[in-house]
Amino acid sequence: MRRAAAIEDGDPAAEALDKVAALLGDALVAEHVGGLVGLTERQPPPGEVPPSVRALVERLAAKRPLVVVVDDIHWAESTLLELLEYLGARAAAPVLLLCVSRPELLDRRSEWPGVVRLQPLSTEESVRLVRALLHEAGVPEQAVERICAAAGGNPLFCEQMVAMLIDEGRIGREGDRWVARGDLSSLGVPATLHALIAARLDGLEPAERTTLARAAVVGEEFAKNVVRELLPADLGAVESLLAALVRKELVAPVRDGDRFAFRHLVIRDVAYETLTKEDRADLHERVGDWIELTAASGASTYDEIVGYHLEQAYRYHVALHAFDDQARRLAGRACGLLAEAGRRAYRRGDVPATIALLARALDLIEKDEPRRPALLVDLGRAAMGVFRLHEAEAAFTEAVEAAATAGEEGAELIAQVALLSYRVVIEPEAVDFDAALEQARSRSTGTREPGTISGLRAPTGSSGGFISVAASSGSPPPPWSKASRRGAVSATSSSESTYRISLSRWPEAPRRARTRWPAASSSSSSRGATA
Repeated sequence: MRRAAAIEDGDPAAEALDKVAALLGDALVAEHVGGLVGLTERQPPPGEVPPSVRALVERLAAKRPLVVVVDDIHWAESTLLELLEYLGARAAAPVLLLCVSRPELLDRRSEWPGVVRLQPLSTEESVRLVRALLHEAGVPEQAVERICAAAGGNPLFCEQMVAMLIDEGRIGREGDRWVARGDLSSLGVPATLHALIAARLDGLEPAERTTLARAAVVGEEFAKNVVRELLPADLGAVESLLAALVRKELVAPVRDGDRFAFRHLVIRDVAYETLTKEDRADLHERVGDWIELTAASGASTYDEIVGYHLEQAYRYHVALHAFDDQARRLAGRACGLLAEAGRRAYRRGDVPATIALLARALDLIEKDEPRRPALLVDLGRAAMGVFRLHEAEAAFTEAVEAAATAGEEGAELIAQVALLSYRVVIEPEAVDFDAALEQARSRSTGTREPGTISGLRAPTGSSGGFISVAASSGSPPPPWSKASRRGAVSATSSSESTYRISLSRWPEAPRRARTRWPAASSSSSSRGATA
């Protein structure tokens, strides 16, 4: 999309969003798409994500037929898989949607449409491929057979074996043809693809090997400028080093000479394994810092990526050192970024991603960290949204305990109301509304923690009661309500950063539910089922 809209790396977010609007011809759809790629903090409503992405794809395909390639979808969360299925069924344009996956995808999506299974190459096909890669260079038949037998039908193995022969000078050009040099009849062939690629990397010049390893820290695709930032100053020009790696078919340019990608993920993995843990810790932190420093438009787009790099830096650091101030600093930064990425995922309706990101954020911080109760409440609400009810209860319960241990009264009350909301949904008749209201009354004065609670009501009176807790949050839940014969719990969002959970005891609850949440009161059973 950035290329189609001519968005430059240094464009301010507002200017980039204008370019997307000009491309799509619809300002609202442009804002929705812009929210998905981080050009604006406003996330599209969950129901608007599929049609907005569809509009983008159809617009790009209107000029000429479009091929959309999505690699490694066996790693994808269910939200992305559902979006791909929607595009495949609904896109009204000349679009070929090509999704590449390992076979295990079908364990999760047995009905995935249009499956084409790629079988290993036959012996005859492997021989034909190796001969073509060798440019008919007169390599002895027994050497070709050994390569094909070790490859086991894997074309990447065949490609890398021939590339190693070229690297070692055992085949080469003479005039306009390729020829074998020396006796290849007793050619040694590594037993595995991993060993083969490791042997190729061992044969690189030291500067080339260092460049490849630094690029591997960034990821499968990387920018030239970040690799330059990671290389020692005396190593040489990054342009010439990357050009050498392109010639040796280890990486390939992907855009305007500024970005490159590993020819295969296995090459990236083997290059990464050549680094020590100490180097990995240092380099991951430097990559995260570089992305934060250079991201101009849509810096929040990179929260998850920067969080990942800092998370990796933390894990490699603590594997070598005690949990020191450096580890604490890395963990704190990574936690904040992953938590914000999780909350952004929640706002756009990607609940599985929300759960995964919040769980990673929580795993980085200590049990007495002040942020922990709020993160646990967010995790519990997300788990309820996909019916992972035991996980939701565990998260809410831990949030109550963590807040109580830390002496955070406001956070504890929010966690208690969240836990109560869970119990009303699961077993409403077992909820003691009177006890809950009494607890709120006893704590309704003096509980005004800035940034956590902005309002708390617990009126007195024998006929009924009403608790209203408004809390700052990056991921307000969708409105819902659940009622029993004794009382009700409702949740709503008053803004993108504030949510309100309310508990009512009859007879006050029906009136308040109708007044504050008319939609919720008219469809309480359906909304409560998805809470």
